[in-house]
Amino acid sequence: MPSLEEGLKSHMPARVFPPGEKIVYSNYGTSLAGYIVERVSGQSFEEYIEGNILSRLGMESSTFSQPLPKSLVANMSEGYNYADGKFHKGSFEFISAPAGGMSSTSHDMAKFMIANLQKGRFENETILQPDTIEKMQSRQFCHHPKLSGFTYGFIDYEINGQRIIGHDGTTMLFHTGMILLPEHNIGMFVSLNGGSYKAKNNIINGFMDRYFPKDMQPIYQLTEGAKQRGKNYVGQYRTTRGSYTTKEKALVVLGDSINIGVDDKGYLTASFHGENYKFYEVEPGFYRNINTEEDQLISSMVFEKESDGDGYFLSTGIATYTSPPWYGTSTFLGLALAT
Repeated sequence: MPSLEEGLKSHMPARVFPPGEKIVYSNYGTSLAGYIVERVSGQSFEEYIEGNILSRLGMESSTFSQPLPKSLVANMSEGYNYADGKFHKGSFEFISAPAGGMSSTSHDMAKFMIANLQKGRFENETILQPDTIEKMQSRQFCHHPKLSGFTYGFIDYEINGQRIIGHDGTTMLFHTGMILLPEHNIGMFVSLNGGSYKAKNNIINGFMDRYFPKDMQPIYQLTEGAKQRGKNYVGQYRTTRGSYTTKEKALVVLGDSINIGVDDKGYLTASFHGENYKFYEVEPGFYRNINTEEDQLISSMVFEKESDGDGYFLSTGIATYTSPPWYGTSTFLGLALAT
């Protein structure tokens, strides 16, 4: 493993959007925050977290060290990929420590969650002051108050009308989710060593449906002029999470994209990850999925004008998509390659 400093300096991305304009989840940004910890503390990120969080909370089976310390090797779960109808065992995954490189157990994560729910306190230890925890758990940015947003580190969203702060973590072999309901003093941690992220989502959503069921089904109806307004947003939108300045930018066309249309009645249609969805207009530019199930890949969308005034970008809360020029759409590029 290269050091955090070496990895960040050798793979520094160009800034392609003005600060504060678009939500783009960034492993690099999280790793950069970890490097700031190193510069300020004079310790490696792994050492700082061990001394100030893990050891103080009694998280004895947790570490950011890679490879694992010998004392933890025997306890490490083996991860699996599923392909061609079979599970295939993988090996230990090396990841930038601040951006997903922690190995832990549900027992240890329970201690971490309790500390967050108890304003930084666990048993006789206080790792953060209450006002710090309050700031960390407060929403910092979103594109619309009814969309998901971000706190400092946590994703801020709703399930069944309940406010959730938490974070998912997916590698090639593991699918993990942690949710906190601060208003109810409840936390949940799920980690699977194979399968798919959908299975993890099903467990969390099943828990919420059992203990915090929906009050009622929302009533929706088409608004006057919705069809005409919807035509403004028709087209393909491509994820902003990708390369823009290196040779890898050619792979962006293969990344996530959402194709938006409008039907005869005025509903917006969206094709995403092989699934087709339908949305109704709540207010100009803001749309909700007519399917109220919370495990939908897209539950709400907001369209906003680009800063240059040329076209729109689409936000689903924790992800942002921009409309490429006609010569950058997957349809055009596919035809160009075919000929």
